[in-house]
Amino acid sequence: MLHVIVGIIAIVIGLWGIMGNWYMFKDILVTIVPFVVLCFGIVAILAGIRSMKAKWAAKEASEEA
Repeated sequence: MLHVIVGIIAIVIGLWGIMGNWYMFKDILVTIVPFVVLCFGIVAILAGIRSMKAKWAAKEASEEA
């Protein structure tokens, strides 16, 4: 129960801070959102490469058997 109360208080304080400093919050979003998209893109490329390597390894193993 204590976690829920602390969470609600944190949400209220966070929303109050965002509304009070909206112009600064927009600047942070303009900076952070492209960076997050870049990171997700890198992770997606690495996951694709790993998947392709696994397929190639399985194909080579089946050809050898």
